[in-house]
Amino acid sequence: MRPVSGSFEWRSILDAIKRWYYDLPLVTRSIFTACVVWWLVGLLLGGPGWLPAQCMSPTRVVRHFEVWRLVTSLFTHANILHLALNMWAFTSMAGDLEALMGS
Repeated sequence: MRPVSGSFEWRSILDAIKRWYYDLPLVTRSIFTACVVWWLVGLLLGGPGWLPAQCMSPTRVVRHFEVWRLVTSLFTHANILHLALNMWAFTSMAGDLEALMGS
């Protein structure tokens, strides 16, 4: 019986992802990482009220002094599709912008 081959294929895919990630400019990579980590924190620790508590609400910022919303809303994503599409769009544009402005 032959062993299942496929680890090489997975390894090459993981190597390609690793190269892509480390080729991102520093600030872009940092923001990307913060978004993914924040999404994982919400997934692992957040309950049903976690997402609404992180989203931007000018009324709640002003009237209830929930100033964390000014920052957390930048990194909060509702689901994996929202995160993936935003990170795809972000990394597509941010690298060029960072190169233009410097990091």
